[in-house]
Amino acid sequence: MEPAALQILIIDDSADKREFIESTCRSHLKGKLLKPGFTMASSAAEGAKQMAAQRFDLIFCDMEMERPSSGSDIIRAARAGGLNQGTAIAGQSRDRGHEAAMRAAGADYFVELAYTKQNNPIDALGRVINGFIDRMTAEGYAKMTGKGPEGRGNGHSQG
Repeated sequence: MEPAALQILIIDDSADKREFIESTCRSHLKGKLLKPGFTMASSAAEGAKQMAAQRFDLIFCDMEMERPSSGSDIIRAARAGGLNQGTAIAGQSRDRGHEAAMRAAGADYFVELAYTKQNNPIDALGRVINGFIDRMTAEGYAKMTGKGPEGRGNGHSQG
């Protein structure tokens, strides 16, 4: 069976963080029948251009980028409409305090990229990937059967 193509956009002004997220995602996706393709954006403006040009399955977006844009601005723009309105988005930051702002902007997931006693970024990225795969599986089941993952109807009338 050919692996499913999975398009991932990583928006971060740090080349080291982009590389870390990509390699960790590759490691977590290995053996899951998902072949990831990565697009990198080194600024909010570049990320906005990529999102306007292509639909992605998953977007990782840094909170702290050059002004006047921030990760929250990029997420709000995606949620407002366009190709990536329904795309799964993970906000990321070294500062756990940014999670509320990123979720309020529309992020589905949050990744703290700081190593602390309570947090390992590799594990945090793994939880996002696993959550994303669970979401894809549930959505695929719903599309195939017209029912939610628990066997309930999808809420749409059949008439």
